[in-house]
Amino acid sequence: MKIKSATLLFLILCVFTACNNSDDVMDILTNKTWKLNTIFYQGKPDYSYWMDATGKLDKNALDESVKKKGEKGFVVTFDGARVGSVVSGTFSGQGYNSKFRGKWSADEDNRRMVITEYQVEGSDSDVLAKAFINGMKNVFSYRGNSDTNNLHLNFKEGELTKYMSFTILRE
Repeated sequence: MKIKSATLLFLILCVFTACNNSDDVMDILTNKTWKLNTIFYQGKPDYSYWMDATGKLDKNALDESVKKKGEKGFVVTFDGARVGSVVSGTFSGQGYNSKFRGKWSADEDNRRMVITEYQVEGSDSDVLAKAFINGMKNVFSYRGNSDTNNLHLNFKEGELTKYMSFTILRE
């Protein structure tokens, strides 16, 4: 009976010591290239970027953005190192024609992410590319459902909170 109790106590202790409320930001963000899927607002794909002045969807502009996203760009990579529960480093990416880079840090305990430097080279006329570049500049956290295969970054666009969904770029 004592052996069963001791074994059970040992297993419970192992479970509790393995539990951790923080994420492994190094594992989630770094050493891969992330490709933009969609920008979301209030849990739904955000088509506001392609609306005309009357609120009608410009399907041609949307189709052009989707085509460009499939051709090249719309990617970001993060490099970093951990100090305690904070991971920080550099990032770089590409819209469609433009490139960006900067410095970032993220706290594994609260998922807060800070972009401390941001530089853009070149320009894009594509609506989605502009939204992506602006979104990266204004990232403030990563979402709890991010993992090693899916990344979700929250960003501010004026007063609105939106998020970008990414998957790993597979070439």
